[in-house]
Amino acid sequence: MSVKAHSLICVAALIVSVILSLAFGSRPISFSAFINGLTRSDAQLIEEIVVRRRIPRTILGLIAGASLGVAGALMQAVTRNPIADPGILGVN
Repeated sequence: MSVKAHSLICVAALIVSVILSLAFGSRPISFSAFINGLTRSDAQLIEEIVVRRRIPRTILGLIAGASLGVAGALMQAVTRNPIADPGILGVN
């Protein structure tokens, strides 16, 4: 597989993960109610759950994951070791 195919698969997996993170939680919401909560403003409870609780949680998860990925890539670049781990720099 080419790099482009891997990138497309990763982007598709990220999009599916974001949608699932927004749709599922401790309070079950049907998919149609979820879509209505995103698009309409008359669904108060669903909008409260989706917009004010789940979207910030999902964005924070994306930021945290990206930060960990960048930290790992920087550690590998600084040590010039493709299998670098935090123990090399004493970050354990």
